Amino acid sequence: MAAVYDYDAQDRIISTFYEISYWILIVTLPIHFYGLYCVFFQSPHFHRSFIYPLGLHVFLSALEEVVNIVVRPVVYIPIIGIFADGIITHIFKINAFLQMIFIVLLVQINTSALIHISFYRLKVIMPITFPFYNLIYKCGLSFLILIYVTSIFSVFGFYLLYEDQFEAKMFYQQKFSTLPKCFWQSNFVVSSGRSEHFQTFMSVGSLFLVFHVVLSGVILSVAHYILHRTKSRMSEKVLAAQRSYLNMLLIRILTLLILDIVPYTIFALAMKHVFEDSFIIMLAFFLSSIYGAASTLTLILFTRPYRNFLVHKIIRKPSKVTTIIKDGIDQG
Repeated sequence: MAAVYDYDAQDRIISTFYEISYWILIVTLPIHFYGLYCVFFQSPHFHRSFIYPLGLHVFLSALEEVVNIVVRPVVYIPIIGIFADGIITHIFKINAFLQMIFIVLLVQINTSALIHISFYRLKVIMPITFPFYNLIYKCGLSFLILIYVTSIFSVFGFYLLYEDQFEAKMFYQQKFSTLPKCFWQSNFVVSSGRSEHFQTFMSVGSLFLVFHVVLSGVILSVAHYILHRTKSRMSEKVLAAQRSYLNMLLIRILTLLILDIVPYTIFALAMKHVFEDSFIIMLAFFLSSIYGAASTLTLILFTRPYRNFLVHKIIRKPSKVTTIIKDGIDQG
């Protein structure tokens, strides 16, 4: 007997999520604008090689939120597919599959930018006289290039999911007695999950997520180790600044895990039919939508020049936001 699902209930959950997401965008965009302003106009002593990936990370975080609104991606349980019902679809008639690839590409590059920032911090902390300096630097640079390249090319793995839409939809038509109202629309793209390519996609995607997490952890661990070994050569202010910034990067990586990687893990598990709860799916979308703002807010609050500038703007007192920064090191 064909399975029956309550798609009206899923539609109500989706509708509620989108009402909330508009308010999230209104509230969080000022945070991103302020973050970009700080990066490019309140960082006179930061080196360009640090400002560019930092600015890229903040910009892409804001762009992710905007794109989620204009694309309006929707997942219906238990169908493996994506329904795009936003401005991009209605005005530009761009295929929903391509829109999803673009969203994932933004997330991949943004994650790479965060790892880039972590690597730069490692390079600043590590003195040139440190043992294995050249080896650590070359390995770090090689992994950094690798992660940017794989971030871009791994997105094309989504083509492993693409199938003839008529055949894939007929598969679901025969399997389920009820289907979403939008199921036969051209902007609802599905995959039956029957092909070997589907398993390959799931495996590659899982490995890539693990690679991001492990590399982030390794860079921060090495940075903390080097800081501990070389702390006797630093002043108290510089040492405090380095520790503060490494703690900020740790919090941002934890934010990445909770609000960005966890949601995509949930989507992957849903595609494997590990669970069939539409509320959990939309909760994953919600977590993903606030990731960018949470990451940018962490940057502002844990970077002393940005934090001081914000405080003095709020209390409206003229002040000199003094920063003791050298080679991209702030006071924390």
